[in-house]
Amino acid sequence: MKAYVSCIFLLFITNIIYPQDTIFMKSGARILSEIIETGDIQIKYKKLNSTESAGIYTVFIHDVGSLHYGSGKVINYDWPELYAPGSEKNLSSNTASSDLFMKFGIGLSGNYFNRNASDNLRDFWRYHNQNDKLEVGGNSRYMSVNLSMMAPLGATKRNWLGAQLQLIMSPEDAISAANEYIGLNELKLRTYHYNISMFYGHSINFKKNLIVFFEPSLNIAMMTGFIKIPMGDFKVSAGPGVSSHFAVGLDYNISKRFTTNFRIGQRFLKIEERHVNPNNATVYSRFYANPTVNNDLLFVNWGGTYASIGFTYSLYAKIPSGRK
Repeated sequence: MKAYVSCIFLLFITNIIYPQDTIFMKSGARILSEIIETGDIQIKYKKLNSTESAGIYTVFIHDVGSLHYGSGKVINYDWPELYAPGSEKNLSSNTASSDLFMKFGIGLSGNYFNRNASDNLRDFWRYHNQNDKLEVGGNSRYMSVNLSMMAPLGATKRNWLGAQLQLIMSPEDAISAANEYIGLNELKLRTYHYNISMFYGHSINFKKNLIVFFEPSLNIAMMTGFIKIPMGDFKVSAGPGVSSHFAVGLDYNISKRFTTNFRIGQRFLKIEERHVNPNNATVYSRFYANPTVNNDLLFVNWGGTYASIGFTYSLYAKIPSGRK
């Protein structure tokens, strides 16, 4: 009887000195162990209840669901953006490894835009200045505010699906020209863009923090500005123009909160010119591009290639799966 009690006492003392850790794999396997070291890529451990327990083994973090320490602390790798390696979480009975999460981001991007000048704006400008050598230029740089939401697809968190609203206000001289002809002739045009994107992303590295994205988008834009020609000064207020654009790019997750973004894409957008009638502010009129050649009305091409780079700050929200 004394020997039996002594064995129980020794087992109890052993469990206090060497608490049992458990590694839960994403495959469903469970490893009873003594965790030696956790890194960014691998976890080192000793096996318990094994004839080979003296050896040190490793397992890739990519394959691990969670670590349950004998002390009661838990590291959960099922939500990599929410729980980075080294973070700790005490799981409650209402938390399931299959829970989903949404990632909400707000970002700011710097953009460079190469406008496709295949419209009749230059013909219009040359006609009203009686000069066939004039060109139309503009400011190609602008900022944009990006609001996004996305969620991972599947347990591996390698695929992402989401949506983004991009707000763009181009500079007031996005399209501009000036010329001395019977006084100073001048034009300045700008746009206000609302881009609604649906995007798909796939991580391309082991740590899953470098993600390539594909973004088809719907563009809605308004054009404003003014045109000053010998006929008078005209306030432009045109649109909305509706079109699409497509972009590809990369996101690099610097941390679970901060991401740097790069995109390159092609925009397709044309807006028909419309201006306020100087004689009646409630009436809108349009210009002919060059009435000596044809009766084509003036339109402005805001399409072309663009590139952007920016940063995003993210917040997270869990979506319970409903499983207990």
